Amino acid sequence: MHIEITLNKTQSISDISYLEALFSSHFVINKLVRDLHKIDETMMVPKSPTQQPVLAFILDRSFDDLFVPYTEGDRYIDIEKRYLNTTFTHALAPFKLFIEQRKKQTKHTRQPSSPIHATTSPSTAIVSPVNVSPSSAPFGMVANRLNQAFSDIAASAAAGIAGLANAAAGGNEEAVVQPGMPVFELVLDMIAVHSAAIRRCRELNSSVDLFKNVSALFKLLVDYVGTKYVEPAMEIALDELVALDTNKSDTDLKYLSIVKVVTNILKLLQLHFQEFILPNVCSSPTTHREVVLYKNEMMSRIEIQLNNLIQSQSEVITNTLASFLTKQKKIDFKPKDENIVSASNTLPCTQACEFLTKANIQAKLHLKGENLEAFLTDIGNQLN
Repeated sequence: MHIEITLNKTQSISDISYLEALFSSHFVINKLVRDLHKIDETMMVPKSPTQQPVLAFILDRSFDDLFVPYTEGDRYIDIEKRYLNTTFTHALAPFKLFIEQRKKQTKHTRQPSSPIHATTSPSTAIVSPVNVSPSSAPFGMVANRLNQAFSDIAASAAAGIAGLANAAAGGNEEAVVQPGMPVFELVLDMIAVHSAAIRRCRELNSSVDLFKNVSALFKLLVDYVGTKYVEPAMEIALDELVALDTNKSDTDLKYLSIVKVVTNILKLLQLHFQEFILPNVCSSPTTHREVVLYKNEMMSRIEIQLNNLIQSQSEVITNTLASFLTKQKKIDFKPKDENIVSASNTLPCTQACEFLTKANIQAKLHLKGENLEAFLTDIGNQLN
């Protein structure tokens, strides 16, 4: 009765309140059952037909029956998917809005992305401590432990959702978002929310359904982070690079920063996969192979986009340098007085050197290892 009242109350608040209440109830009562098992094993002599202590047999059966109405079939996982879909959709709402606005622009009027103000924020409903009244002695200890669990989880459950809310809406202030440049912190918050979902999935699913449901939740994350966020953002950056006016002396080099951000996002996603997903799907070779392939295909697509972006940025830099040097005239090097050797640089040379220095600084800031070496070598070869 106490569990039913608690879950009904949280269900009327929000999906995440219900999910955390269900997780906490299951976790706390499961721990209590395990503690009672120890008493049964040391103090109770009679055995059940399965050679299990009588009290343990009854406890296990009662525990399973208690949560069947909430975890049987797809009852739990459907709510979990709905919550993640809603949360991720709201988190990416400003980015989606920019995509829609961008599609309405004609190719002739399209300009590099400018900041837009996010007006849509994700649901900020989080778990609030739910008071379970220990009205009767047999349930007093369980109720107290549930109350403590709800209080402890409220803060941790709020962290990821609050992060998404701040990323999309900037708290009480209007947030400035660069839609064409993926935000690492936003993906970090999405993965934090997803990690909490995997934690609940492990607690509430049987071993038979665990690998299947963990795989479904991870594919959902991959779709939002990769297909609906990073990949479209990379396409925007590539389009804008192609449309850049290389005749300007202040050609934008911001696109190099995307390489670093996206690389870190891929590393974070891979770490999340290894720590939270892999241990839960490795028991099923088929599911394991399927989810690894799904992840790798997304990462391969993004890596191709990264290579194209680096190549395009290199071409933009060399074209800009070429535009400077085409303004150079042979007579610019001829001193007015032939008896005096002039050591002063011409304006095109000065502009080219300053821009090349700026490009070198940005490259070293955002690229590393072989990528940096290949990028600078390519520019050097083109300039030569």
